[in-house]
This record gives sequence, C-alpha cells and structure tokens, in this order.
Amino acid sequence: VRRQPIEDAELARARDHLVASLPAIHETNRQISEALEKLVLRRMPDNYFAEMAGRLAGLRARDLSRAYRRQLGRAHIAWLIIGDTARIAPRMSSSGVGIPEMMEVTG
Repeated sequence: VRRQPIEDAELARARDHLVASLPAIHETNRQISEALEKLVLRRMPDNYFAEMAGRLAGLRARDLSRAYRRQLGRAHIAWLIIGDTARIAPRMSSSGVGIPEMMEVTG
C-alpha cells in the first residue's frame, strides 16, 4: 500500500508503455473477437479501443490516486501471510495494516 504520491516520471513511463503496447492487444483473430465480446457484454462504446490512447494520455496522478482510494483503499485489501506467528504478529500489529486474524492449519 503506497503512502507517497505517484511521481510524474513514474506515471509517464507507465502511460508510455501502455500506449506503446496498444497495437499488440488486437494482433490475432482471437484477440479481436475477445475485444468485440468485451464491447458487447460490458456495453462499452464502439470507439472504446480507438480512443484508449487518448484516455491514457489524459491520465493524471491525482486521477489515479482518487481511483485507488475508491477501489483499492485499505478497507478493500486482505493480506494472507503465512509463517511463524510468534515472529510475524508483533510486526503486523505495529505496521498499521489492521488487526491480524490468526488461523491454525493442520494436516
């Protein structure tokens, strides 16, 4: 879980990578049919993929931070940590991620 803001350089690298990879998402007949299926099943506009590069170019760090808080904020995250309870529990308690729930597994 990230506390510091997204840096402009990091966002630019990620955005540039996604835009550069867009042509590869519709290379095969299967990829094209799956994209059409998404458009129909999710009731997306016909120009969704054609305008994707423009939408990605318009993304700003504040937009991503807002979406993160709405979709992936701490309340929506569950951690599964496997290990020695005696060693892990103290660090979990002091990390601020919430109250650990211990489960014993046998077998």
